[in-house]
Amino acid sequence: TSMQNTGIAPIYDELVKFLVAENPERFAHFQTTEKMRERVWELVRREKSGGVAEQEKAELDTYDQLEHVMRLAKAQARLNIALRPEAP
Repeated sequence: TSMQNTGIAPIYDELVKFLVAENPERFAHFQTTEKMRERVWELVRREKSGGVAEQEKAELDTYDQLEHVMRLAKAQARLNIALRPEAP
């Protein structure tokens, strides 16, 4: 199974396959820490209010990119699980 026809960059497809190959169940259930979620929300609030520094904006952009990869990977993990043949 591949995401080649989804219009995403091939590097994302390759990275996603690598991330979920070993243990799709574990990856499908991964969540960031509460501390990390709070940090992201704080940056989002600052950005919306116009009080985000350039370095913080770069940090937020990185989180956005990683969130995109994680969503793709979780979707791929769930697909891998669903398509896995049943054990006898």
